Amino acid sequence: NIEDISDSALLKIKARFQLVDAWFYREKLNQALKAKDLEDIFFVKDGDVFCEREVVAENGDSRRIDRLIVKIDQVWIVDYKSSLEAEKKGSDQVREYKQIISSIYPKQKVRGFLVYLDSFTMSEV
Repeated sequence: NIEDISDSALLKIKARFQLVDAWFYREKLNQALKAKDLEDIFFVKDGDVFCEREVVAENGDSRRIDRLIVKIDQVWIVDYKSSLEAEKKGSDQVREYKQIISSIYPKQKVRGFLVYLDSFTMSEV
């Protein structure tokens, strides 16, 4: 169940980052995992998921993608933003990621998404 998933994740976060009160985030994490709009992002059935995936552009610059989902015929780029206020900057960033990923996966359709953590919604870029 979702509560078990979030509890497990919080234990790992607490151990890794030495957070004193990681449980403070439990309710927010549960809301995100329960959000219907985000279901396809968090519960991937037919692809590989990479978190904090570093990629290198053709010019040698590296970028870190929050969540990269590689499916047979599609690749999804997910960038988390704290709120809708960051949409313009986030959209530009996702477009850049799409360009990089398109060169790495030329045969797959590349899609990009912004996920807003204040409202647990997303928009496609």
